[in-house]
Amino acid sequence: MKQIVKIYSLLFFLSIFLINFEKVFADTNTKFTPYYILDLNTFDTIPKKYLEFAEGFAENVSFKTLSDLEWKKSLDDDQSFVNGYWVRFSILNNTKKDSIGINYSYNNEKKVFIHNINGIIEYPHWREKFDNWIDDKRIRTSYKLSIKSNEIAQVYSFFRKKPFDRYMGRDSLHRMTVSTWENIRTHQLVKIAANIATFAIAITFAIYYLFIFIVSKGNYLWLSLSLFQISFLSITNLVVGKIIGITSWLYASEFSLSLISFLFFFVTSIF
Repeated sequence: MKQIVKIYSLLFFLSIFLINFEKVFADTNTKFTPYYILDLNTFDTIPKKYLEFAEGFAENVSFKTLSDLEWKKSLDDDQSFVNGYWVRFSILNNTKKDSIGINYSYNNEKKVFIHNINGIIEYPHWREKFDNWIDDKRIRTSYKLSIKSNEIAQVYSFFRKKPFDRYMGRDSLHRMTVSTWENIRTHQLVKIAANIATFAIAITFAIYYLFIFIVSKGNYLWLSLSLFQISFLSITNLVVGKIIGITSWLYASEFSLSLISFLFFFVTSIF
């Protein structure tokens, strides 16, 4: 009887081991896919493990040259942030939409290729200072990518920051957020609307409190100056300033820090 119990016990633990052993391999197979899977309507950042890099090539390089390169998993030369570099990744559109949206953070120029089963789709080189901020497939640095549902495609993107923003992290320039195009488009338009609303409200109350100060004096001058400063910062440092062509010196240099310092000075002077 004891022998039978031992046999059954051994078989039980063996079966548990085999089940867990199978799960390990199942998890391994699903964890290490060579492409990123977009299957939600939320905003997802492409993990760095899916990215490949190519240095030493400008925005006018041909797709054939890019496709024949030996791609690397990291950047070797920090000078590439100024000279330019390419990043590629593969993505599976597991949504029900026939296009996806991608947002490139902190970029002021962009060139994009898509390689899918239908061939090559090339997006023209866009520069913030010289080209329109919006067209039928783009809102500033947010692009509508033609990748059909259940299709795997490779996305090639050019990056360059000249002059370089010293406050930017090493992986910030090629940080890419993906979602459905409807989500990306709505997010960008809401940002623009919120920026305009912030400026309008701040400048209105700044003028209002300025007139109150002229009439009744008191601390209203500092409140008015604070609101004027907020309205100026909202135009120079946020998205509307980039749309209307504000020079980058106003928001990517020590000058922007001095503006914030003045704002704190005005606010503390109210009390």
